[in-house]
Amino acid sequence: MKTTRCISRITAISVLAVSGVAVAEVGMRDGEDFFRDFKSLKSRAEVRAELEPARAPSTMTSSGGSGVMGVSGSRYTGKSRDEVREELIQHRKTYEPNSPKDIYFGG
Repeated sequence: MKTTRCISRITAISVLAVSGVAVAEVGMRDGEDFFRDFKSLKSRAEVRAELEPARAPSTMTSSGGSGVMGVSGSRYTGKSRDEVREELIQHRKTYEPNSPKDIYFGG
C-alpha cells in the first residue's frame, strides 16, 4: 500500500513538472514583442468607419400597428400579447404530456 501511494505521488509530481515546463516554453519570452512586424491592412479611419454603425443606438421599430415597440431583432418585436396568449391556449389544447413524441416521454 505504501509503495503504491509513493509511486502515485512520484508520478503526479513528474506530470506536474513536465506540464509546467511545456507551458512555460509555449508562452511569450521576456521582452519579446510579437507585433513588432505587424502591418495593418486598413487605415485607422477605415476601422473607425466600420465600428461606428455598431456603436450607434439601435432604432425603434413597430410590429405592424399592434402597439408593440422594440429594437429590431430583439425579443420585444413580433407578436402582440394577445397573439402570444392565443398561441399558448392552442398549445395547451394540443399538447399531450405522455405522448411518445414528447421529449420527456416516460418521465
